[in-house]
Amino acid sequence: AVAATVTFARPVQWGVCEPDPDTQLAPPPVLLVERDGEAFHVPLGEHVLRWCVMPTVLGEEIPTLGAWAEHEFT
Repeated sequence: AVAATVTFARPVQWGVCEPDPDTQLAPPPVLLVERDGEAFHVPLGEHVLRWCVMPTVLGEEIPTLGAWAEHEFT
């Protein structure tokens, strides 16, 4: 969120993550980002989970945080 605001000059807010009424489980956190007058969600929690927890397949290329941020916010 800081990189999106400072580096890419994007307005950023926390996105709404309401719990599922049936399971009472909330989805991973998302950012609500504005670009060119349109708002979109960035699945921040999903990406952090992938970088920190999920195993990788031999030869799988995971983008760096900087490359991911540039892709998401430009």
